[in-house]
Amino acid sequence: MSNKKHINILELKWRSDGDNVYVETERDILEELRPHENLKELFIEGYRGEIFPDWLGLSSYSNITMLRIYLCKNCRELPSLGQLPSLQHLKIFGLHGLERIGEEFYQNVESCHEGTGTPFRSLETLEFRRMNGWREWHTPDKLDPFPKLKTLIMRHCPVLRGDLPARLPAL
Repeated sequence: MSNKKHINILELKWRSDGDNVYVETERDILEELRPHENLKELFIEGYRGEIFPDWLGLSSYSNITMLRIYLCKNCRELPSLGQLPSLQHLKIFGLHGLERIGEEFYQNVESCHEGTGTPFRSLETLEFRRMNGWREWHTPDKLDPFPKLKTLIMRHCPVLRGDLPARLPAL
């Protein structure tokens, strides 16, 4: 898919047909479906892997403005979405296996060394829903993410405890 440069919006959906899940195979499939870097909107639904491939958090996807991740129930870690420079709207629903959001959400190892700047610098809307296992949201002290965040929606996150990110100047 990486040579399909005219695709602007991409929806990737997995059927839920039974409990036989080979998480490595799922990740390999999503790795091979890597879209072209011109992509503007990405919607992932029903992915059954435990982690997303590395390409999803690369800053080279500089045109992505909207990302929706739905019903990826086995997922236990989010990619480095903070490095998507044009991302304006992020919606995450039904990631029941996710227990913690930490530093990996804001920046990857590569960006830590490069000093790529403010994570989520263009994000205006952040929405979390039906995150049944999410217990902790950690924002590293040395980062100051979400400078343009205007809307934060958190619904049905029954075990989440602790504080929100410290500085949300546009909220």
